[in-house]
Amino acid sequence: GITFSKEEFEQLQTDILKGNFEAAKAKILAKNSVSASAIIDNWAADIQKLANNLDKRIDFFSDIAEEIQISKKLASMLNIELAHLYRNSVDHGIESIEERKKLNKFESGMIRIEIKQMSEQLNIVIEDDGKGLNEAKIKEKALANINLDQAQVQEMISTNKCWRILFLPGFSTAENVTSLSGRGVGMDAVYTAIQELNGVINMESIENEGITTKITIPI
Repeated sequence: GITFSKEEFEQLQTDILKGNFEAAKAKILAKNSVSASAIIDNWAADIQKLANNLDKRIDFFSDIAEEIQISKKLASMLNIELAHLYRNSVDHGIESIEERKKLNKFESGMIRIEIKQMSEQLNIVIEDDGKGLNEAKIKEKALANINLDQAQVQEMISTNKCWRILFLPGFSTAENVTSLSGRGVGMDAVYTAIQELNGVINMESIENEGITTKITIPI
C-alpha cells in the first residue's frame, strides 16, 4: 500500500544495491509514518464540545516531542481508543465549576497528555486534575455486578488495583445511560487495544487531585 515516485524508487534501489539497508528501511518507514501528534487529532475540539454540554470548563494541554514518528495505523488506533480516557475524565473526573470552587480549585479543569519516546518504546501519560477515583463506589458496583468475574474482581481489590475494574467489559459506575457513559463499553476497549499492541497500562489516583494514566507501547 506504499507508493513511490520514479525518483524515490530509484533512490531506494540504489540504497539496496549498495547494501545501505538502514537508509532503505528509513525511506520505506517514512512513507507509512506520521507524527505522534496525530494521536490527538480533534481531541481539543471534542473535549471542548463535551465540556460545554456538561457546563464544565476544561483546558487541554499536550506535550509531544516533534521528532517522534509512528505508523499511521498505530496513530489511528490510539486516536480512537485513548479518546475513551479523556471522555471519562470529562464525564466523571473533572468537577463542575461550583464543585471546583468549593474545593478551592481553578474553575477550569485540566486534561493533559504527554508523549515521549525512549529507545523502542512509546510512553504516553494522560492526566487530569479532577476528583480521582471513587474506589468505594467502584468496589460496590463491581461486587454487585453478576456479569463480572467475581474472583477476578476480588483479586483486583486485594492487590490494591481497584482501577483495573474500570477496564473490565460491562463495568460502569454511571447511574444513567448517556452519550458519554453508562453503556459498559469504552474503557475495556482501551485495555484490549493496549494488550493487542503488547503494551502496558497503569493508573494512579489521588483523591481530589486527579488521575494519571501511564501507557507504554513497544514500537
